[in-house]
Amino acid sequence: MGKIIMITSGKGGCGVSSAGLVFAVSSAEAGRRVLLVDGDAGCRTQDYLAATEELLLYDLTDAAAGRCPLPRVWYASPAYEGLWVMPAPLCPQEAPAPEQAAALLRECACYFDEVVVDVPARSPWLPAVAGAAQEVAVCTMADPLSVRACGLLRERLAEAFSGEARLIISRFDAEETLAVCGSADLDSVIDGVGLRLLGVVPWDDTFARYTMARNLRGKQTDAWAALSRCAARLHGETIPLCEKNFV
Repeated sequence: MGKIIMITSGKGGCGVSSAGLVFAVSSAEAGRRVLLVDGDAGCRTQDYLAATEELLLYDLTDAAAGRCPLPRVWYASPAYEGLWVMPAPLCPQEAPAPEQAAALLRECACYFDEVVVDVPARSPWLPAVAGAAQEVAVCTMADPLSVRACGLLRERLAEAFSGEARLIISRFDAEETLAVCGSADLDSVIDGVGLRLLGVVPWDDTFARYTMARNLRGKQTDAWAALSRCAARLHGETIPLCEKNFV
């Protein structure tokens, strides 16, 4: 059975979808068979980022309800070789119940080496998916509201996830953080969330622009490189955290 990796956050806008995409693409490039599951019912993004939106006939709700065979809900990405995508339903009311979603992910893991699940902030799926996952990465930005929200999320995860969740600090800009928080010290962010650091992703306008355009030049950006290192660390590779900004 393959590994289930959940990417989530305490509040919206912290880079979960971008992290999920890069984690999945990085694993595919390492030779793994990878499924990227979009858990953001009503506001799905992964089908767009992976350029599969024109291919969709079914979403994960159809598979959960038995309306189609499970493999009919996997779509090969035309943009990223080796990556498959399972889209979320466009209507939140059609999303399967949390335990049903977790069971579906376990079934998917029988077909793939890795299942990367994008679970948005405050999703009702979060406890059930965390219970099914072998790895959990939590994204936050360095501002006080994001840190507080992720600290509360850590408490929820502690009840559902038996492993050690890891922290990704997203969209980090030292000058902006200094202006907002009075300090650009990342230790205070790490302590505020209470999770061990996986890596820091710098603020990178070119990364956002290229990934939204499904342009492969996004893979050459600093943010993509930082997220790829986070993915490698989560897989057990020894990649030291640099002293400057801990990337």
